[in-house]
Amino acid sequence: MGDLPLPILLKIKKGILYIPSSYRVSEGLAVAMKGAMCNLQHIGRPALHRAIFDRNSMNDEVFSSVLRGLRSRPEFMGIHSVSNEIKEMASKQICNILNKETEDLGYDAPPPELQELTLISNKCKPESMDEIIAAIKNCVSLKKLTLRDMAVS
Repeated sequence: MGDLPLPILLKIKKGILYIPSSYRVSEGLAVAMKGAMCNLQHIGRPALHRAIFDRNSMNDEVFSSVLRGLRSRPEFMGIHSVSNEIKEMASKQICNILNKETEDLGYDAPPPELQELTLISNKCKPESMDEIIAAIKNCVSLKKLTLRDMAVS
């Protein structure tokens, strides 16, 4: 497995960022992705509606950084994660997206309206999953939800 080649923005096709399992998302790459997501509007790139992360070896901190970048996209509508890690930090970012929180981003941005959340076979702590479920209950924009085979421990 290799690191995702830059430029990251070329991975966005028809509004979907798809990072296949052949790419490992490292901490450095996550920081670059976060920065790229925050600046899409300044470089004339297409809208980002969905992100699909498929077995990218993202730990909690790395996934949290990527999710923070996605939160900056007002047009963003869907997160799909398979076999990554969702603990305290990533679950907080998912909850912030579901709750439309933007205060901690450091700038004024309209919050995304998450419509799809797919979490399959991710490693997760019970309290992190509880927080996500509580946020899901309060999210009126969510139309499609898939939670399956979560490795809660």
